[in-house]
Amino acid sequence: MLSYGREKITLGADAKDGKIAIRGWQKNTDIDLEDHIDYFYMRGIKYVKSSDVEKDGIQEGPNFDMYKALVEKFPNVHFLASGGVRSVDDIKKLEDIGVKGVIFGRAYYEGNLSLKDIESLLK
Repeated sequence: MLSYGREKITLGADAKDGKIAIRGWQKNTDIDLEDHIDYFYMRGIKYVKSSDVEKDGIQEGPNFDMYKALVEKFPNVHFLASGGVRSVDDIKKLEDIGVKGVIFGRAYYEGNLSLKDIESLLK
């Protein structure tokens, strides 16, 4: 059996109201986000991409409370935040919380986040 190892796998854990959302976020489950991540954490997962699906694409800011709780509960997991990023300030706040990476889209396409902003974060 081929094993990729924990350095090459990223768990996608998207949630709505704290519960895992599946099938392109069209179906809600009764699976708690933290329980879902814990299941894989106990098996060695290191990277998790997570989003609050209600924040995606609306530019009202990420769910900072959700990410703060996840980072506190799973300090050894490298979280990638997705959804709601409005500007470089949101990225900095996520970094301050302990989030290791950010996925953004609309903020860039609408000019609220520029390549210069991104470059400033990479220095």
